[in-house]
Amino acid sequence: METGAPGTTALLAELPRSHAVARTERFTCPGRIFSPGEPFDLFLRRTARRDNYLRRRRWLERQPGYALEITRDPGALAAPLGAFFQFHARRWAGEGGSQGIRGPRVEAFHRDVTRLLAESGVLQLYTLKVGGDPVASV
Repeated sequence: METGAPGTTALLAELPRSHAVARTERFTCPGRIFSPGEPFDLFLRRTARRDNYLRRRRWLERQPGYALEITRDPGALAAPLGAFFQFHARRWAGEGGSQGIRGPRVEAFHRDVTRLLAESGVLQLYTLKVGGDPVASV
């Protein structure tokens, strides 16, 4: 796990003491860093890609079956987390597979951790759907 990253800090705070944790410097997960509670509109004001984000969002919102689902309930994680793993595997398939989620044991760990984080009230799993089918997840 990436040391010093906000996600790492939150994860370590929520894990029960019974879980052994080893930190290893690996690849940094790409993405935007948002301040806790920062509204998306504030982020848009800070980025040079504002017009691009807004244009793409408007296009998506016009698509049939468009929905952005947010899963927080531990009992509802199976389907959205399964979609997340499928997208992740497809993303890295052309490069020999993922360094982050490799094999059933690591996937099981992520399932356990997402359940624990959801039970603690700190997980939000976003699934973007178009035509009623998942097309992206974070």
